[in-house]
Amino acid sequence: MAGYTPVFDSVFHGTLCGKWPTLPVWLTILPMADKHGRIDMTYQAMSALTGWPLDLLKQAIAELMEPDPESRSEALEGRRLVLIDPESRSWGWKVVNHEKYREKARKSAYDTERTASGKDKERKAVSRDVPRCPDESRAVPLSDSDSDSDSDTSASATPTRKPVSRETDPDWWLDFKLAYPNRAGDQGWRKAQRAAHARQSEGHTPEEFIAGAKRYAAFNEAVGNTGTQYVKTAAAFLGPDKPFLLPWDPPPPQRPNVRLPDPPRPQRAFPS
Repeated sequence: MAGYTPVFDSVFHGTLCGKWPTLPVWLTILPMADKHGRIDMTYQAMSALTGWPLDLLKQAIAELMEPDPESRSEALEGRRLVLIDPESRSWGWKVVNHEKYREKARKSAYDTERTASGKDKERKAVSRDVPRCPDESRAVPLSDSDSDSDSDTSASATPTRKPVSRETDPDWWLDFKLAYPNRAGDQGWRKAQRAAHARQSEGHTPEEFIAGAKRYAAFNEAVGNTGTQYVKTAAAFLGPDKPFLLPWDPPPPQRPNVRLPDPPRPQRAFPS
């Protein structure tokens, strides 16, 4: 399935700068990832599609799977690729920070579109025109009643301006969204944010939500549910039942069924 992998110019200024053939191979194979960040292909297929010699391709992928202590990313010790199924095959990889950079590109495109269309300019202009209380919780109407005059100003009072409603994400919300597993269908992020506020009013913390999302993502990856409808919506995950507090331990690997050989049949003695 075709996907979308954004590439930022920071790739040229990081720890891969000047590394041959690792950096050019990395730039070549990133567009091959699907929407879940998986490059589910063999070395031979990738070599045939990209034109990279097999030995250079294997060398670069091996380096991309190694820890990088100087990487900007702390995920998986700075690794850029991990095997999808390390127990059964030595090919097929997942791009570690795929979801993080897709979300970063989405927010950048959203901000650019609002600026280009003038929507952001209109919002900022209205926000500047509306005086705010010190706590910025409501708009302050300006009227003649604010003066020291004793005259009746009810007819000439300036109409009260309604506050401009703007729903903003808390600082930790992006970290939660990046940690939460992908699912088929809408996540309902606004509904999930309201559920998070409700849990916070009960004494739970964003750190609990993010840690729970990481455990839940690892569980779904282990059972193969990532990207399907079997993943809970984020709103349900943060709901009153509080699934974010569960351990979400991955199931133990199944032992292969090994058939034991049949016992030898006793030999029948025949009369001589």
